[in-house]
Formats: sequence, structure tokens, C-alpha cells
Amino acid sequence: MQETLSLIEKYLETLDRDLKLLLNIHANQDNLDDVLSFIEEAKHNLAFILNSLNHTATNIRDLNDKQFDKTN
Repeated sequence: MQETLSLIEKYLETLDRDLKLLLNIHANQDNLDDVLSFIEEAKHNLAFILNSLNHTATNIRDLNDKQFDKTN
């Protein structure tokens, strides 16, 4: 009987620990959602920056080509 009670007590301690972990995970879920939202926004911003750099590189190439044509 004592052995069974000890097993139940260990089970309840484990259950208590797991529930606390789940509550902590749930509390951190909002933070995780904020982080994921920030990452998504950063991804869009980086895409805009890369697109702008691509246009800038194209403009520089065009200017170089025009300059080259003028000198030849």
C-alpha cells in the first residue's frame, strides 16, 4: 500500500511539474507570436531592401553603359 502511495505521489509531482511547464509555454506563446510577427515583418522589409538594391544596381549598370558608350 505504501509503495502504491509513493508511486501516486511521484505521479502527482510529475503531473504538477508538467502542468507548470505547459502554463509557462502558454504564457510564452504570446511572446512567440510577437517574435514570429516581427520576423515576418523583417522578412518583408528585407525583401523591399533587396528589391531596392537590385533597382539601384540596374541603374548603376545603365549609367556605366551610357558612360562607356560616350567614351567609345
